[in-house]
Amino acid sequence: MHPEGDDLARDFAGVGAGSIAAAFVGAFAVDSSPPRTAIVQEAGGKSQLASVVAVAIVGGVAGWQLWNRWQYRQDATAASRFIAAQTALEMARVMASLS
Repeated sequence: MHPEGDDLARDFAGVGAGSIAAAFVGAFAVDSSPPRTAIVQEAGGKSQLASVVAVAIVGGVAGWQLWNRWQYRQDATAASRFIAAQTALEMARVMASLS
């Protein structure tokens, strides 16, 4: 923490206000390193390893979500192709019965 003493609520308010302002002008969200550092310190993290572990956990959760979404997309694509093939087969049967 800084020598003058940080107020976590003030840090979050500043990050939130900056992110809202960035949204209005189409910019990227504001960096939230100070609150993240304060959170790690309040959780008892004494070294940079705590931040690395936090990043690994967040990265793992995000990667898992991306994998699930990709897998769902693959399943949905396969299902739609199967339905399209069934429809085409049914249309071929109807056309064959008409001739």
